[in-house]
Amino acid sequence: MQFFKCSLLIVSLLVVTPVTAQQGTDLTAEEIMAAVKFNLKNEQYVYEEISAILTDQLGQRDTRQLRKFTRISDDGVIKFLLVFDEPEEYEG
Repeated sequence: MQFFKCSLLIVSLLVVTPVTAQQGTDLTAEEIMAAVKFNLKNEQYVYEEISAILTDQLGQRDTRQLRKFTRISDDGVIKFLLVFDEPEEYEG
């Protein structure tokens, strides 16, 4: 489960990669979230389709297909909903 959270974080960081590349420095968690808010400030709803590839210590891979819905409220609160589509045993 911890590896999955890490993989999901890496996938989420891909959203802010252009900002990171421009700054050329390591960002803190607060700076990353500020960059996400900046990139999404004109969007109230965002829809993404994600492929998460999980690799264990033996190098075996497992893939998850999911959809991510993001909602940004007027007060700046960001909410995420992840819906797993594949494999079927994780669907929902």
